[in-house]
Amino acid sequence: MFELKSAISKSSTVNEEDVKNTKSVLRDFGLYPKDKGIESFTDNELFDGIEKFQKTAGLKVDGVMRPKGETETRTNQVMDNMKTPPKPQENPDVKRKPKPPVPEKKPVRDCSALKAALDNARRDMRVKDAILRNANKELQALKQKRDALKTEIEKETDQRNKAVFKGILKGGYRGGRMGSLIGPLATAAGTVAGGTIGGTLGYGVEELVDVLSGDGTLGTVEESYQKVVSDIGNLSVAISKLYVPELRATQERVKKSNEAYRVCKNHNG
Repeated sequence: MFELKSAISKSSTVNEEDVKNTKSVLRDFGLYPKDKGIESFTDNELFDGIEKFQKTAGLKVDGVMRPKGETETRTNQVMDNMKTPPKPQENPDVKRKPKPPVPEKKPVRDCSALKAALDNARRDMRVKDAILRNANKELQALKQKRDALKTEIEKETDQRNKAVFKGILKGGYRGGRMGSLIGPLATAAGTVAGGTIGGTLGYGVEELVDVLSGDGTLGTVEESYQKVVSDIGNLSVAISKLYVPELRATQERVKKSNEAYRVCKNHNG
């Protein structure tokens, strides 16, 4: 911006910087000789340039420039115009290309509620999946316990059968000996055979009663086995009728929520 500190005239004391700045501006306007140096003292070319500028600008021609005066103000206006390039004039013969239509902006949708619904569905799915996994683990543990109890029952039954058989043999042996002692006193072979059979049955039943009236371990194991089998049945029904359908329903809810959220996000771009 061109700004004087004091007036420039032939009869006044001038500011040296003002003189140099004025000469430089006039040279830019083509009103001060280019072959002359920019000195800090006044000369005839300086005042001639001021007068030419005033005449061209339609101002009072007196060769004087004052701070905030008309000549200084008009000088700044011309300098501003020189800095701003002129707008190119349109050729009426040249047809303008039509501007492409501006695409209509779609209203932005609020997807926060859909995102919250998706997060809730995913959280529920994780819970249902964990419940089903735990139920399957518990079912496997019950089946292993059932198999172990079954093995124990078979072992106990085998041991009892062996004990019963052993008792029968032992009772038969005792009865046989008793019959052999009584046999010689009898005169008929049928009496000997009857004594042997009677002794065998008598002592065999006695041993069998002793074995069957044992500590009751087999009965307790069988009760535990039946309870485990019942628990397996109940848990299997719960898995197939409750846990699996609930998980599948939650997975479907996650799928639908995810699709709704995806559509909303795609709409917003």
